[in-house]
Amino acid sequence: MKGRIATGGLVVSFLLFFTGFLLLCYCPGWYALAAGFAGLAAFLGKSGTRYLGIGFLLASLAFTVIHWELKLREAERFGELRRRIEETNQALFRNNWSDSGISTLKGATRVEVFRVGSEKLQKPTSNTIGGYPILSAGKEKDQAFAGRLTNLLLGDGVTRNAKKCGLEPGVAYRLWNGDQAVEVLVCFKCDVLWPHLVGEQGKLPHQEWQDFDSARADLLELTREAFPEDLEIQNLPAKRSQ
Repeated sequence: MKGRIATGGLVVSFLLFFTGFLLLCYCPGWYALAAGFAGLAAFLGKSGTRYLGIGFLLASLAFTVIHWELKLREAERFGELRRRIEETNQALFRNNWSDSGISTLKGATRVEVFRVGSEKLQKPTSNTIGGYPILSAGKEKDQAFAGRLTNLLLGDGVTRNAKKCGLEPGVAYRLWNGDQAVEVLVCFKCDVLWPHLVGEQGKLPHQEWQDFDSARADLLELTREAFPEDLEIQNLPAKRSQ
């Protein structure tokens, strides 16, 4: 009985070991399994079966270690690639800003908050922001709030927009650093925002739009804080409906 188990283990180990070369991945578990069956042949077999079992056991263990090391290196490479993609996304975001825009954001000391209409006017007036009509103004927020909003805008959760939906903002922020200001119009219908430095020319508005899907919860928290008595804002869902 032991001889049959040893022979069977040796055969399975042989098949696992050599078919492992056909796998298009680093699979330490595959060779560990081969080592397990080879162990049966090594401990239960006799003469030639035992020696072959020992040989396949050592070889399988060696390949288990090698594949495990290669798998870890592969994971590190994928992690580095993911990090570079994230950095590229952030670079694309920051490329929409001039140095003055980023400087204004990082140095903002106060924030005006507005409820705005969702349709852009043909001709901006003194009662518009980014061309959208101002419906009401909330209580001005302090430097701490400005810092939190800036960190969100420059964080990983805000990326270049690729959505096909238009911008229908309901909320707008104006961050002030001295006499310079950055305006941010926010659309919670599509999780798209439009940040721009006031008075700066160059890009078309839709080229500056940003996607904040991943940062919706954080931006919604700030917006609820800015409009504590606005029921529509307070009742916005944490996750956008598709």
